[in-house]
Amino acid sequence: HSADMVGGNGRKPYTKIPHDLNLNGWAKTIRARREKLEPDVRQQLDDIGFPWGHGRHHGKSMSEQWDEKYNELVAFKEEHGHVKPPQTNSGALDNLRKWLKHQNERACNVPGTTPLSDDQRSRLVDVGVEFTVRVVVAGETVGMFAAETAGLAKSKAED
Repeated sequence: HSADMVGGNGRKPYTKIPHDLNLNGWAKTIRARREKLEPDVRQQLDDIGFPWGHGRHHGKSMSEQWDEKYNELVAFKEEHGHVKPPQTNSGALDNLRKWLKHQNERACNVPGTTPLSDDQRSRLVDVGVEFTVRVVVAGETVGMFAAETAGLAKSKAED
């Protein structure tokens, strides 16, 4: 049984995380606030091997990740003359299309999304993005409208 002990304190290591413990959410918050943490707290997290790099983002801030996708969108527009990446079901273009769809949801204040900052909204509008709202009745799309028309997104005139 000694192989099950941790640090000789007689306690078994945790093998399951309770369902009500949102460890992923906590880690995401810690990563986002890394620069604001006290140095001794950062050091303690470093000492236990806290994974600062998150998945494929390798420790980049949310702002840096957003800027990267925005720059991909600008490059796409320069190459294709528009900001509507096609659905490809794989690869960078599909990821860009999904990211752009998420930005539209954020602009329209879809529940569960974080609203765009004024700077992000302005940059997307300046590159040619038009935010739209899909109207669905009884499970069928009956129309697509500009978010400004539906009163769900700020227009440049209001800024």
